[in-house]
Amino acid sequence: MKITKKTAILFTAVLLISAVTAVMVFARPSVPGFGKERGYGTMFVEPLLMGHGFALNGDQYHILDISAKMGKAKMSTRAHLRFAGQAYALNITSHDNQSLSGDVLTLPPQGTNKTSFTPAAVGHISLSMSKYEGEMLSNGTLTMNGTDYKVLLTSPVRFKKW
Repeated sequence: MKITKKTAILFTAVLLISAVTAVMVFARPSVPGFGKERGYGTMFVEPLLMGHGFALNGDQYHILDISAKMGKAKMSTRAHLRFAGQAYALNITSHDNQSLSGDVLTLPPQGTNKTSFTPAAVGHISLSMSKYEGEMLSNGTLTMNGTDYKVLLTSPVRFKKW
């Protein structure tokens, strides 16, 4: 009798755990925006470019980081640029799988009201992307506050398109 009771309790526990797991896995909403208040509304984001490298002007150089992503709807892009330790927004004006160009915009100072801030264009970047020795490289030009720089970036991400 004891073995039957223990088996019934074990079977019930396994059944309850399986039921909870099934609800969590299969009943999770997969439609973007549905259940957003519970953290389920995640959108697919495709990286356009993630690059780290340098902006060069003669014997001057600055570290340059770029991160550009496109939403699933291919309507919205989010891009950021860090030049000489300063963060900027990047408004992508055109892109394909071999090039990217955009305007460099100022970001609001931390702690200020972002709704009343109007970004100012402080530069422009134009990049060509290609494979080189098995790695993805980007080279091109960056103009910041009237100064022209040559850009060389490498990407830590291997894109499926390549």
